[in-house]
Amino acid sequence: MWSNFHLTLQEKIQEDHEKLQALKSEFGEEAHGLVVKALLEMHEYSPFERDPVPELWNQKDGRKAMIPEAVAYLVMQWKTNKNKNTYR
Repeated sequence: MWSNFHLTLQEKIQEDHEKLQALKSEFGEEAHGLVVKALLEMHEYSPFERDPVPELWNQKDGRKAMIPEAVAYLVMQWKTNKNKNTYR
């Protein structure tokens, strides 16, 4: 289980952890880097529980979306669909 990884006070992953080393040797550097990135992001949002947190994502630009972008998108969708007859 991945919850056994420990973060130091500087929010660094212990690189010598046996599960991380096994992951790196079996799947390569890319998979190792993705797991380390995911663990750091989980720690950023929930340092004590390590629960995944949903976030807004701008698929077109490949980055996290800002709240104003999300609101503008929702308003645009609402305006587009408000005239459609949804109840027949």
